[in-house]
Amino acid sequence: MVLIIYLALGIYHEKYEKVQLLEGYMARIDASADISDLINSLQFERRYSFSYALKKDLDSRAQMEIRRPVTDLAIKKIDEGKDSSLKNFEDYTFLKNLDAIRAAIDKGTSQDVVMQYYTTTIFRLNTLNLIVPVGNNTYLKPVYNDLVCQKILSEMVTYLGIIRANFYNVLYTKQNMVGTLYGLAGVNEIYKSYEKEFLIKASPVVLREYETLRTKTTLNPTIDYIDKVFKKFAFDSLYDAEAWWKMSGDGTDHLKDLQQDLMRRVQATIKKAYRDEIFGKDLTLILLLVALVFVFALMFYTAHVITEMLKSLNDGTQKIAGGFTGIQIKNVSNDVIGSLGQSILKIDNNNKQLAEAADSIGKGNFNVPFSPRSENDVLGNAIIRMKENLRRFTTEIEKSREQFKQVADSAPVMIWMTDENKLCNFVNKGWLKFTGRKKEQELGYGWIEGMHPDDYSRCAEAFEDAFNERKEYSIEYRFRKSGDEYRWLTENATPVYSTEGKFEGYIGTCIDIHEMKMHEQRKDDFIKMASHELKTPVTSIKGYVQILLSMFDDYNKNNQQVSPQAIQVSLTTIDKQIIKLNRLMSELLDLSRIDSGKLELNMQNFDLDKLVNETIQDIQQITKHQIIIKTFSRCRIFGDKDRMGQVFLNILTNAIKYSPQTDVIEVNIFQPSPDTVSVSVTDHGIGIDKKDQEKIFERFYRVEGKSELTYPGFGIGLFIASEIIHRHHGKISVDSEKGKGSVFTVTLQVN
Repeated sequence: MVLIIYLALGIYHEKYEKVQLLEGYMARIDASADISDLINSLQFERRYSFSYALKKDLDSRAQMEIRRPVTDLAIKKIDEGKDSSLKNFEDYTFLKNLDAIRAAIDKGTSQDVVMQYYTTTIFRLNTLNLIVPVGNNTYLKPVYNDLVCQKILSEMVTYLGIIRANFYNVLYTKQNMVGTLYGLAGVNEIYKSYEKEFLIKASPVVLREYETLRTKTTLNPTIDYIDKVFKKFAFDSLYDAEAWWKMSGDGTDHLKDLQQDLMRRVQATIKKAYRDEIFGKDLTLILLLVALVFVFALMFYTAHVITEMLKSLNDGTQKIAGGFTGIQIKNVSNDVIGSLGQSILKIDNNNKQLAEAADSIGKGNFNVPFSPRSENDVLGNAIIRMKENLRRFTTEIEKSREQFKQVADSAPVMIWMTDENKLCNFVNKGWLKFTGRKKEQELGYGWIEGMHPDDYSRCAEAFEDAFNERKEYSIEYRFRKSGDEYRWLTENATPVYSTEGKFEGYIGTCIDIHEMKMHEQRKDDFIKMASHELKTPVTSIKGYVQILLSMFDDYNKNNQQVSPQAIQVSLTTIDKQIIKLNRLMSELLDLSRIDSGKLELNMQNFDLDKLVNETIQDIQQITKHQIIIKTFSRCRIFGDKDRMGQVFLNILTNAIKYSPQTDVIEVNIFQPSPDTVSVSVTDHGIGIDKKDQEKIFERFYRVEGKSELTYPGFGIGLFIASEIIHRHHGKISVDSEKGKGSVFTVTLQVN
């Protein structure tokens, strides 16, 4: 017995030492994989940071901002690792300066600084990516070549990144071409030496994969172009900067994918060996225990049969009392002890059924078949009550979740939620309708792609401050709507806590305030324009009054003759400016009356055709345009004659103002139905875009464009006209085409 125990313990100890050895190998390989992941992330960040430092474009900045959190997570993973050899690795690799170099990039540092920092850091990380020595170890031999080759590929990717970035710099700036090639010649030789080493040490399978990359992917033209440039020692026009940057980036990524795939194969092989050894160790332990049990059973069974039977029964009852199920009792006799054993097994079987039923109910299976053993079965009846309570509680939870989802999806605002790690885990239908994207694209950090790059840093800082302090916040920013249009949103968010007081993230709403922002802008523009428009006639009047006073002084003091023509010109100009000032003040007063609801109408019956003719005659005296009435219909309407004259005066004045290259305005008076009459004014001027036609009747709205901005006005004339027509229960509309003129139509009820 002692010999069996000794041999079993020896075998188990040997298995245990192998498992410990494999755990050490796995830890080192996992650390190497983490370093490789960090190197790959830094290479991506180097790529976009270099591109941004060179071009200062928004696309590179957005990609750079996306890569930074990935790099930070890779650094954090190594920091939290258990490999003592990587303690304080950030000091050795200069990663402690990463935040400083990022800040310098954001402020506009040169691409050379970017390349030097990231490349130095990657070099130093590669020195930490040590290869575990093989020796006679049977576990590492199958993966050693792949382990070595993935490190070689990492070096190749690093040096290839240096070459492609410097090529891009030269192709982009067209400067220092020869000097750059002299500086890169040694780097290219190092790359070639690593490639030769890789071709010697790689397995046939890996070589075939590499050969596929070299012949069938963008890695082939990338390396061919590099060889061609160094062979001629001069750049040619085969690629421009952007084409080279995209093609060589894809080629480098293919090389990275092969390196990462090799590392995953190594990890998978080592983990399989580890699992096999764990299984062997556990199997050895089980065999040891079985052997011990068998030996002890054999020793004591013969001498203590009855004692063991009673002990078995006692153990069974103790386990049942402790809540265990699945009790095993062997009946060795048909006497009272055997009958007692059968009773204990029956109790155990009943307890097992109760446990299985309770477990199924706890997992949400409320249809599990179960019935109490009798009316007095306290435990069975308690499980039935528990099942009904859990069923009701679960139904209420699901109902609450569905109600929340329905409320969120039907809400007229965009709703989002994050978890405690700042990752978005919910957006409602309003959000998806606004962005035009799928839910999977928005979750996590995907929503960042929609934010305007100029607003990202400010919003990220506000969110970070609020998140750290667990407080509510409110911000405004621009976000991309479906169709690539950026619109202003206002966002309000509040922290969420569980019933136990645990912080669970944020819930927030976003509201589209773009129109309000634009209205505020138009209002500000109106105030500036009103100030200018009011000041201009006053200044002109003041100037001509000073001229008249000067003439009067010359007449009194020097007895000089005053030209009647000069006096007439001055007084005529003053009169015109006073008329203009009076019109501007009238429009402002009308706007004020409309806002306060005090725009009064003097309603009476009058001839519409007569009013239109009078308005045309008044305007015809002060314009070179010819206003022609093409169709004519006599109608009387009930309304404010002066206000309606103001409407037609505004429409005709606009027709003249916005058709400087033509000299004919057409007016049509007609009845589209027996109960209505319409007056349309047609010009052949600059016209109005379709997108502006619905907005020109809004308050302060002025069509934007180079030609439109040359015409004076407040942007309230058509708004006032529209209000007057609506108060007469009529309609005003426009039909226009850019560059071909406009038709404004007013339709009123016939008296």
